[in-house]
Amino acid sequence: MTFASRHTERQSWRAQVLFLLRHALIGFGLAAVFVGAVLWSNAFGLGHLLIGAVGHPLPLLLLWFFTGLTMGSIQMGIAVMSLGDENMDSD
Repeated sequence: MTFASRHTERQSWRAQVLFLLRHALIGFGLAAVFVGAVLWSNAFGLGHLLIGAVGHPLPLLLLWFFTGLTMGSIQMGIAVMSLGDENMDSD
């Protein structure tokens, strides 16, 4: 019996990690769209500044990475907090 409980616990753990990873990737995708919009609109001259850095993609990559970290964290938080809503709708 302990083997079955460990097996289901392992599957549950994997499902939770995949759930968080999926939502983190959604956040990084949203960050890519946001950074693309900043480059396209040239907001506050940032697009020109980031593209004008000849041979140095590091500022652009850092902007995308840290924006993705922020948006991914927000996306994961929203996803986790909305998990309980499914059970509350049935009341």
